[in-house]
Amino acid sequence: MSQSNVAVATARKRSLLKRIGRSIFKVPNEALRDECVRATLQAIPPGASILDAGCGSQQYKAYCSHLRYFGQDFAAYDAVDDDRGLAIEGCR
Repeated sequence: MSQSNVAVATARKRSLLKRIGRSIFKVPNEALRDECVRATLQAIPPGASILDAGCGSQQYKAYCSHLRYFGQDFAAYDAVDDDRGLAIEGCR
């Protein structure tokens, strides 16, 4: 088996194992989404500009250190008296 065939077979095995693992361990949709967002953001060339529209509390900004990051949201996020308007886990 050639080196390129081995690489393809290895990639297919990893993909299959990920799908099986997600099925068995019921990985939450949020974790899958975060993984996808992280990978997508890291694939953007360094120095590119990105607008995170509706960014809420800017939960993905940490993945954008190589980018010119701009966040925009219309709500105020001060959380002085309560957490209304915050992008929090387990939304009500």
